[in-house]
Amino acid sequence: MRHSYNSMLLFALPRSSARRTVLRAFARATLPFTAVLCLSSIDARAQSMIMIPMTDPAGLSMTRMGSGTSWLPDSAPMYGVMPSVGAWTFMLHGSVFAQAIRQGSPRGASQVGSINWGMASAMREVVGGRLQLRGMMSLDAFTVGGRGYPLLQQTGEQYRGAAIHDRQHPHDLFMEVAALYEHALTSGVSLQLYAAPVGEPALGPPAFPHRPSADANPLATIAHHWEDATHVSFGVTTAALYTSRVKFEVSAFNAREPDDVRTNFDLRGARLNAVSVRLSVNPSPTLTWQASYGNLPGVDASAPHAATKRATTSLLWSSADAAGRSRSFAFIVGGNAMDGASWSPAITIEAQSYVTTRTQLYARAEAIRGGEITTRTIGQLTAGATRDVTVGRAGRIAIGAGGTLNLVPLDAGYGTRFPLGGVIYARWTAPRMRPMH
Repeated sequence: MRHSYNSMLLFALPRSSARRTVLRAFARATLPFTAVLCLSSIDARAQSMIMIPMTDPAGLSMTRMGSGTSWLPDSAPMYGVMPSVGAWTFMLHGSVFAQAIRQGSPRGASQVGSINWGMASAMREVVGGRLQLRGMMSLDAFTVGGRGYPLLQQTGEQYRGAAIHDRQHPHDLFMEVAALYEHALTSGVSLQLYAAPVGEPALGPPAFPHRPSADANPLATIAHHWEDATHVSFGVTTAALYTSRVKFEVSAFNAREPDDVRTNFDLRGARLNAVSVRLSVNPSPTLTWQASYGNLPGVDASAPHAATKRATTSLLWSSADAAGRSRSFAFIVGGNAMDGASWSPAITIEAQSYVTTRTQLYARAEAIRGGEITTRTIGQLTAGATRDVTVGRAGRIAIGAGGTLNLVPLDAGYGTRFPLGGVIYARWTAPRMRPMH
């Protein structure tokens, strides 16, 4: 299974005079990262690229597979380890950020915590096609708590009956539990079927933690709930027909956002009452374009009869040179319209580039008009850099830092039009793989 899933184990360290308390909390939170660091140091001199087979029934590169059933450019980097046992091929992947974060202004905050995820998939040939069994989990519920981590201007989901503002909600313990089957119908057309008690419908681009362009950025997009928030939906079915360049998908899914009990399956009362369609096109190995539309009734648990319409389009570009230095770019437009109201649009532009084999730069710019913060336009500019300090078969260890400039109206309650945020972090991600053709 493809994933340049580059999600995270976050740490937010507040400014405080109680250093001993903070250091103890930081030490507890960084235990998973410390374990990974020790594992990585065992084989730091090993090759950083692991060869993987290509097994798609239609002959497509496995690097094309994004989150859920979405597509990425064939040239996108792929991370993980891929052992085989008999007829089964497995893929294991994960990513960890240890982060100190501070968000300014009266509505900002600091936090000690962590966000993490891990995934596993198993695939084999079945009846002339390929079956994939997928699982993805996160410990956010325990490591950042029910309100999530501080992020100015972010909205979406609820905690203890109140809407979450200026924080990024945690992901559920179960982010994906799914089965996917692909079968070539003719020499040029293939069928794909996807079913998941928790998974991602065909709506929007690959979710922000899994886009190559957001690889090094530990913070979520503030346009998340305009573009790709359905990447954790409890109840999804998708059917698709695809060729080597074009894919058309239809999904029926449960549109209700996850509740604040993050450790269970939110299936009680769930219905496949939402419908979405998506058209994806890969005109070249470096490009992916998609357009999608969905009708989502009952997204907000506090207003179960309200319906939201969501439309998105995106262009993703990714490339890499012979030395393995990757460069990626994304341009995403999303919009929501609730109960016949006018559309609230959002735009996200993000990019990353390895300027050397170990140094990576990233940037993101966003703008949203309308929403829960204010009916006027808000924006956010982010830039940062990472440096790989250890590269081996056990993964990559990097250190990094980033800064954020928020653009808000004075009447939004932030005390200034330009509140600032900052982050420093260490990151572990699984080793990069190179497909075998």
